[in-house]
Amino acid sequence: MDERPPTRFQLLRKHEMRINLLLALASLFMVSVGLVLRSNITVGISLLLLVFFSTYTIYGFVRRER
Repeated sequence: MDERPPTRFQLLRKHEMRINLLLALASLFMVSVGLVLRSNITVGISLLLLVFFSTYTIYGFVRRER
């Protein structure tokens, strides 16, 4: 039987842990930039994003191990 190429959603699901890890690192960088610039809004939003992406990175790792 002919196999269809993977769809975009399947490719995103395959790499979701790496994507979330990259976004968590980017938000950590933004926290440091906000601290250097003394921008409370940037630090607050970046901390929320850091918690969100860190949680889903761990979730992706646990789900991958199953």
